[in-house]
Amino acid sequence: ASAPSRLIEELQPNLINSVTGAPDPLDTHSLPRYLVFLRGGNFCPICQRFLPSLAKFYNETKPKHPEFEIIYLSCDGNTAAMSKFAKAEGFSWPAVSYQRTGYLSLVIPYFKAPIPQLTVMDRRGKVLITGVGERQNGTIQASAGSGGSTPISGGQSAADALNQFAALLDKPTTEN
Repeated sequence: ASAPSRLIEELQPNLINSVTGAPDPLDTHSLPRYLVFLRGGNFCPICQRFLPSLAKFYNETKPKHPEFEIIYLSCDGNTAAMSKFAKAEGFSWPAVSYQRTGYLSLVIPYFKAPIPQLTVMDRRGKVLITGVGERQNGTIQASAGSGGSTPISGGQSAADALNQFAALLDKPTTEN
């Protein structure tokens, strides 16, 4: 059950530390059961509002639930911009730079929506939960490419997806 999957093998050479830009592969001796992908960028005001709650969730939940890891899929134009954003928002999760996201053929097809997008997969690549943008006055808003906001119909917000993931972590499960 802990053997690397194709998803893990694809991620490993592309993972860097979001703050330092140094290679940051997952520990192959304790692979996470869940991968929480966050696609976002420093230019996105909705991402800027969401990141503090995600960082707080990670810092409070990771010690109790080491079976997950957050992977930041950067939409920032370069690693320096990503690093500056990570430092400002207080996270140092493994990341994939914008330039390397094209190498993630098993992941990127699930990330077509505007940002921020939070998607939870099991370590085999099965999508379990997904959400995009933020809920404002009953409507989901997400950042368009220019950093502006656009309404999204249907679905759930990134915060809703995070809450759903928190509930999943608290359920007793058997290893898949």
